[in-house]
Amino acid sequence: MNKASHLKDVSLISEHRVNVRTKSSGEIVSLNISKKKGEKKKPVSSLTLIKEKGVKSDAHFSSERQLSLLPLESVRRMKNAGLEVGPGSFAENITMVGIEPSLLKIGQRLKIGPVIVEVTHIGKDCHKPCAIYKEAGYCVMPTDGVFAKILSSGEVKNGDTIEAIKN
Repeated sequence: MNKASHLKDVSLISEHRVNVRTKSSGEIVSLNISKKKGEKKKPVSSLTLIKEKGVKSDAHFSSERQLSLLPLESVRRMKNAGLEVGPGSFAENITMVGIEPSLLKIGQRLKIGPVIVEVTHIGKDCHKPCAIYKEAGYCVMPTDGVFAKILSSGEVKNGDTIEAIKN
């Protein structure tokens, strides 16, 4: 089984990672991509992030929200509510551990592997209830989703560090 494919089962991702990081640093546990908008993203081993454009080959390339991140803890919360979800189910490009979205600010810069990004949105306005909201009565993206613009190009890989950096 390759590293990307086993991440669909949230329970297989090591619990200890959450405990070894601080609130200002974390780690990538899954990288996710989709060809079409509205589809769940599929795990991949690396992503190419292109400055001011987005994730190469992703459906949201060149959109206002160039990169999306979601804590693994949010995915687990929805899984514990009985939903069949895993990394990529919320259309996030990066599933991470160790970074708490509520502690980030708009304009905050993050170093993800070799790439620098800037937080543009925390949370997402959903114009219509998504399938997850309809099933569970709530969704994590309006509160826990982090969106960023890409300030430098590069490749990120599973296991890369994510650090909040001073602007």
